[in-house]
Amino acid sequence: MGPTLLKAALRQFPKKMWCYQQRDDRLSVHDLVIQLAEAEATMYVRCRQFIAEPASATVEFGYRAGARSFVYFHQDVRDSLKIIAQLRKATYRLLCALPDHLFDTVVIDARFGSIPLNRWIMIQQRHLPACIEQMRKNYNSWIKAHPPRKPATKQGFAPDDSQESLGMK
Repeated sequence: MGPTLLKAALRQFPKKMWCYQQRDDRLSVHDLVIQLAEAEATMYVRCRQFIAEPASATVEFGYRAGARSFVYFHQDVRDSLKIIAQLRKATYRLLCALPDHLFDTVVIDARFGSIPLNRWIMIQQRHLPACIEQMRKNYNSWIKAHPPRKPATKQGFAPDDSQESLGMK
């Protein structure tokens, strides 16, 4: 469902605004998609680690929007969407194969501390909708800075007047 939700959201935003950054500390739509692929890969690895070694602690990756934005700029959104879809499917299949009692296993996350695996999964599921909301904020900011042009109208001309004024009759 996540990849479908993301693709539907992306269709709402014109591609010419995907690189727009509201502020330096915010990611553009393009950067957010790339970051979501990175987060999906991290979630997949962490999930497998939590299942194999529930008491092991995970390493938290540092985040700096400015430094990542330069790296993200050269990555392809289509590739990232494929990565998100494939890893989401793989994580889903992995979780479906788990016995129910493993979802209550306590895991140690660098940001959230000791929490049950099912709670950790719920927290991870909020990341994509939060990114889509940031994309909407970027779009709203962009549309204020770049209001749509009004279509040109032919005022004062009737269809038959145009030929007469040019001396064509």
